[in-house]
Amino acid sequence: MLGSRRAADACKNGQLRAQAFTDHSLLTATGNDLAFDQVFALPLSRFARAGDLLITISTSGRSPNVIRALECARSASMRIVTLSGRDADGRIRRGDIAERDDLRADGRSRSDEAAAATRRAQLQQKKQRTGARQFLKEVRQELKKVIWPTRQELTTYTIVVLVTVVVMTSYVFGLDVLFSRLVLNVFTN
Repeated sequence: MLGSRRAADACKNGQLRAQAFTDHSLLTATGNDLAFDQVFALPLSRFARAGDLLITISTSGRSPNVIRALECARSASMRIVTLSGRDADGRIRRGDIAERDDLRADGRSRSDEAAAATRRAQLQQKKQRTGARQFLKEVRQELKKVIWPTRQELTTYTIVVLVTVVVMTSYVFGLDVLFSRLVLNVFTN
């Protein structure tokens, strides 16, 4: 979720080409049909271009799927940023920029805490937006962004839809009559 949100922000606000490989169908299909260590490497091999930036996050630093994605990124001449746990092996930490995370005394990583804090902030933000007044305010703001059709465009679109409906209805009616006669001829002879 965090990766998807960051990719969406980079695309929308930073006007960057950004993709998070967290689609559940893609992950499941790739894991079941190929191997779970390929769930990030396969889509990355399809979308990556030389010079692109890959950002990986692995608390343990030993996730085989992340390691395979890094190998794929290196072979595609991508730039790499890795965020990993302190005990990550060398394959994870060999990014162009590599940050590691020291574990606390209780065994939790600071990246776990950061992810939890992010989730709490997102939940708090959702709680602040749940009122009817705030909802209506946001709806009004979104409606101001809509480019409404002109009266001429609306008339044209309506005519096109009506003509299409009449033509398709006539076509289906004609097929119905034709097939009903064919069936009657076949079974009455």
